[in-house]
Amino acid sequence: MNMKFETKYSRILLLIIYTILFFVIAIYGAGFVLKVIDVFTISILTLFIFKYKDYNNFLKIRCSLLNCSLLIVTAISLAFLGNAIYARGDEFNFVMQQRYEYSAFSLFGLFVLSPVIEELLYRKYWFRFLTEKLDKIVSIVLISLVFSLTHIFGEIPLIIPFISSIFLFWIYNKTQNISLCVLWHMVFNITSFYSPAFFTIDNIGNLKMLSLVVSLLSLLLLFFSFKRNE
Repeated sequence: MNMKFETKYSRILLLIIYTILFFVIAIYGAGFVLKVIDVFTISILTLFIFKYKDYNNFLKIRCSLLNCSLLIVTAISLAFLGNAIYARGDEFNFVMQQRYEYSAFSLFGLFVLSPVIEELLYRKYWFRFLTEKLDKIVSIVLISLVFSLTHIFGEIPLIIPFISSIFLFWIYNKTQNISLCVLWHMVFNITSFYSPAFFTIDNIGNLKMLSLVVSLLSLLLLFFSFKRNE
């Protein structure tokens, strides 16, 4: 009886939370197309959560200090690397001037809401749904394509979210811990947003090389760390 009551209460609470998120993002989203994408994403995520009924424990953190540290380092270094490769040195001041004008709500959506919602939808639920019907590799590629296309109106080349999605699937398959994907996504978004402030025409080459070396080294260490824990 108590379990039934708790389940019913959890569903009602979840519905209230997602209803609030639905209207908040619909009202404050940037542009009509982005509003549609946000509303669609939250709606599909809600349906998946109700379908699989595991909404009580989907963000429990289980991570060693070493793995969490390596994940954070890879997120920071890869974000720096992506900006260093695709950005021009003469546009950094203009980019940062625009970003300093973002509202607190927009930053919260970019740094917190988007990583949580996108990782739960793409990496956890949609992946689970597709792998019940398709090959795992096919599912990963399809979801990564869709994930990258949802960033088509953003400032970054689509190859970056596509590669990031593949990498996040690797993390999720190795750990079965969606919270680590959320953590990585949050750190990556924050670093991508603010890293242009560190770039100048004179230092972009050095930062590009440094971020490449750190990325490769941290990815290698992360690979062996996951391998050791298998």
